[in-house]
Amino acid sequence: MVGGPGKSGSPLSTPIPSFADNDGWYDSVSDGPVSATLRIGGQTQPVIPAWVLVTVPRYAPGMYGVVTWYDQAVSMARTREDGIFDRPRTTSFVHDIYPILRRADNLSGVHSVAHSNGGLRPLSDAARIESFESPSKRMALLKRLTPIATEATDAQELPPDQTMPDLFSGANPDPNGPAFTYLSLTRYQMAHVENWAHGNFVDDWDGVPPVPAPFEDIPVDRQAWALTEAALEACVGGPFYPGIEGTYDMARLATYHPESNLRRELRINPAHSAGFLTEKMALPWQADFADCGDFWWPSQRPDDVTTQLGDSVRWDRGVTGRARNAHLNMVSFWSQLGFVTLDQDTGKFIEVERNFGTAIV
Repeated sequence: MVGGPGKSGSPLSTPIPSFADNDGWYDSVSDGPVSATLRIGGQTQPVIPAWVLVTVPRYAPGMYGVVTWYDQAVSMARTREDGIFDRPRTTSFVHDIYPILRRADNLSGVHSVAHSNGGLRPLSDAARIESFESPSKRMALLKRLTPIATEATDAQELPPDQTMPDLFSGANPDPNGPAFTYLSLTRYQMAHVENWAHGNFVDDWDGVPPVPAPFEDIPVDRQAWALTEAALEACVGGPFYPGIEGTYDMARLATYHPESNLRRELRINPAHSAGFLTEKMALPWQADFADCGDFWWPSQRPDDVTTQLGDSVRWDRGVTGRARNAHLNMVSFWSQLGFVTLDQDTGKFIEVERNFGTAIV
């Protein structure tokens, strides 16, 4: 599957006055169903259609959002049509808790405020993990997490009382709830943290961060799942206003397959038409990228970065900020902005591959 090249344009050269909905523009963000015919030995085998999404670039590929699309999809997969949620029975510190802590810490590499965990820095180093042997320390962290579906008065608000994650509020996926809510962990993530906080978990931490298994070592019958998980983990699961790879539809039960066994495989409802997952996204995507910095999605769209020379700078310097034509600048120069990667020698995230000057247009 080859996605679009990231090109955006306007046949009539119309302006881009808004971050989200600009008539007269197109881009190559897209999605839709993918099917196939499988024949083995002359016999046709049943194939369950998949879904492909072509979305915006990730400029910090070594980072993940505290909440990912995978987290949202798993929560929906464990939710019945009547709303009953199937809580996880067991919790692994290595697989279910450590990734949340590590993701929060990593965001300090793309934002100078280190806002990802409300000022508790760091969460995933050896000393902090050792301190979590204390039940009171685990409970203290649980109490700082934003409760699910906490109402906000508008989008683009930071949560009160230094609760976590310290990212903007956005549109509420639940049409029966308040219009705006603060970003929180998903029900699935929160259930794991609650298990951990109350001592109901497997203490499988041996002091070494887990390393993903090589693809060839994954059993064949789980390789398709591994590809799905890897793709969805790379996508942000909130906040939504409208979103970055997808909107709040990723957190709605109706988005996924009505049959529970296929929903558990994270399949999209085949009743949806092509474009369903991206039709509410900003157009062109670069306008949203130009405007929505700081507390939106720093794991995808960095804010503050460290250069290879050790300088702390804004990632979008010379493109947005004081630029008069920030939206058009992002359309023109998005492919020349830098990536943030982990330097293996220093263990820090640095900006690389930027090939754009600093002139403000």
